Amino acid sequence: MMNSVELSSQRRTVVGGLPAQEQLFTSMNNVQNRSISGQVVLAVRAGRGYTLSYLGEKLCPPAVSTVISGALTNLRLTPYIR
Repeated sequence: MMNSVELSSQRRTVVGGLPAQEQLFTSMNNVQNRSISGQVVLAVRAGRGYTLSYLGEKLCPPAVSTVISGALTNLRLTPYIR
């Protein structure tokens, strides 16, 4: 569980050719009372929402955040086959 969630930044990005939005946040872990940080990328494809996320126990330095952002947004999407 998290509390005191604060949005650090928000930007538009692209995931597999789809427009997406990336959000970085900080929060407190209720159980261990530790600072945590996270990154979430939200994308929509054919009316379906996709969430790619990272959650860490320690606050990320900018260089680490950049690497995580690259990992979350450099995905190749394949056609959905039913």
